[in-house]
Amino acid sequence: RSNMSPRRLVMVRNLKIIWHALQYYREEGIPEGVEKHYDEEWDAICTAMWDITDALGIEDDEVLS
Repeated sequence: RSNMSPRRLVMVRNLKIIWHALQYYREEGIPEGVEKHYDEEWDAICTAMWDITDALGIEDDEVLS
């Protein structure tokens, strides 16, 4: 996305870094379907991350691409 400001590029990159770390946590720390509370924790993490992403005015596809 060449029309992004330098600050926006940094924020998108930072969110991608955080999502990468969270994906590792999901796989290794709170695996899907093992314990109900693991899935509930993952849902809460995802909701918090999307709230942050939305507050920054960043689209989902910018972070997940």
